[in-house]
Formats: sequence, C-alpha cells, structure tokens
Amino acid sequence: MDREVDAVQRMQDYIKNHISEDITLLKLSEVACYSPWYSYRIFVKHTNMTVSKYIRSLRLSKAAVKLRDEDLSVTE
Repeated sequence: MDREVDAVQRMQDYIKNHISEDITLLKLSEVACYSPWYSYRIFVKHTNMTVSKYIRSLRLSKAAVKLRDEDLSVTE
C-alpha cells in the first residue's frame, strides 16, 4: 500500500509540475511505474477522483487564484 501511495504522489507531483501541458495516462503510468490501467485504478482509489477530474479541478483552482490576484477578465 505504501508503494501505491508513493506512486500516486509521484503522479500528483507530475500533474502539478506539468499542469499547462497535455497530460496523458501513459505518461502518468511511466511516472508511477505501473501499467496505465493499474495507475488509473490506484489514483482513483487514493484520491477518490478520476485523473481527468483531478486535473480539471487543479486547473480551475489555478485559474480562480489568477483571476483573484491579477487584473484579468475571465476571457483572458
């Protein structure tokens, strides 16, 4: 189980560091050192959300902070 937690943490770190890029399950599975299917499964198990939902949530949070802290319109 600790290996799974470490793998999920590596995937989350990769997502945070590459949030503005296209992030594929294949790349996340390479980071996790598991198959794409198993990587997806343990990600959902330990975060209670799918990879795409996690990425979307992180992107929306970053956008909200940017809107709050900078003088930008929503379309920018």
